[in-house]
Amino acid sequence: MTGIDAHLILNHSAGDITRNIQAIIFDMDGTLVDSEPVHIHAWQQVLAGMGHYLPEDWFYRYIGVGDVEVSPMITSRLELDLPAEKFLCMKREVFDELSAGELEPFPGVAEGIGKLKTAGYRTALCTGSRRKDMDQVL
Repeated sequence: MTGIDAHLILNHSAGDITRNIQAIIFDMDGTLVDSEPVHIHAWQQVLAGMGHYLPEDWFYRYIGVGDVEVSPMITSRLELDLPAEKFLCMKREVFDELSAGELEPFPGVAEGIGKLKTAGYRTALCTGSRRKDMDQVL
């Protein structure tokens, strides 16, 4: 999904359905913002510094799986002599550098959320990402 189609919610032909909606909760990564390429690049950059490589398609199999779970998968798969927690910290440092100012909402997201709020809907964000990453997007 790229962006929000507020039109579907605001102009739904079955108007009764929208009367019962009290709030709309959005996921962040992959829904409001395309952060996956940045996450993948960060993992790959850390691995390259250690002389290892995993192709992009390996990471795409784990979209929706948090970094905390992916880190031990990588360290185990590549038999890295490094605790998964340390590896994760290294990845997050690189991610922070790469994502600074680059994580932007998909086209139409800001406008769509604005229309929902104008129409009286409350909105919320639910994410498995760190608060720091969420604040950067908001």
